[in-house]
Amino acid sequence: MRLEKLTECHLELLMNWLNEPHIKGVYDNGYTNIEDVRKKFLYSKDQRYIAYDNLKPVGYIHSYVFDQSSPFAHKNGKTLGIDLFIGDRDVIRKGCGSRMVFALLDQIQADVERVVVEVDHFNLPSIQFFQKCGFLLLGKEKNLLFFAMNIRRAARALLWNVDKGFLLIEMVSTGHHYKEIDKRRGFTSTQKEGKLPSFWVTPGGKIEVNETLEEALIREIWEEVGIREIQIGDMIAEEHKISVLDHFPTHIINYLFLVHTPDCIINTSFATPYEQKNTLQTKWWSIEEFFLSKVETIPANLAFALEALIVESFP
Repeated sequence: MRLEKLTECHLELLMNWLNEPHIKGVYDNGYTNIEDVRKKFLYSKDQRYIAYDNLKPVGYIHSYVFDQSSPFAHKNGKTLGIDLFIGDRDVIRKGCGSRMVFALLDQIQADVERVVVEVDHFNLPSIQFFQKCGFLLLGKEKNLLFFAMNIRRAARALLWNVDKGFLLIEMVSTGHHYKEIDKRRGFTSTQKEGKLPSFWVTPGGKIEVNETLEEALIREIWEEVGIREIQIGDMIAEEHKISVLDHFPTHIINYLFLVHTPDCIINTSFATPYEQKNTLQTKWWSIEEFFLSKVETIPANLAFALEALIVESFP
């Protein structure tokens, strides 16, 4: 799914969609001329997009700054509202809506902590859609229901030492539920759901505001395992999943990079108190040992990333 910023060339298409029976009367009141559409959609500070499935325009989605004083806003960070509709009737109920949401979340800036959607309490299809996407119902004001999901971007390292292999950290599970998502087909393709007694995670963590992916990797590798001498390579995998963190559904995006290091001495004394409390052990793994173990990992697609590297004759 690709999002293209709304421009003048999209206005006629958008007007036609707004006057389709499945949209008219639900999304505002429909529009009968281009000038009305231009004033409403083009002259706006909101981020507005046309969604393309391959080369075919299929729908509309936009984000806007949500009222931070609202009880449904995130208390410690920026909140965005989002809204969307499928314009092409031929693709309704074919997973385009969830992929549009994914595509928009990919573009949201690092300072955004939550996205919120407002749904009319009579709009049962939209209610079911956002619940299926993993959004949490927070409450109701007048005739509107408010659903929300937090956002967390993380930079992670396949930290490779030529003699030792790659490093994983075993963590205690806090009992959080998780749900892995197939990005190509949307939220409806759930792969796993449950609780883990413990799991293995690559070094890395949340990307802070005004921090690049590379800066986050350098900081996290130092904090978690005490290694400074690194060489950051290519991003080798990207994972999207829904997890319940602090009792709230969170859309997590893990960016996994190949990172080389000549250092194999681990020092966890710089880790946060939470990480120190919940870390069971750190371990260097060979690729052969990892595939024999079948352990649960974060990111969950680590095995696929390793297989791709082996095909490329790595290490």
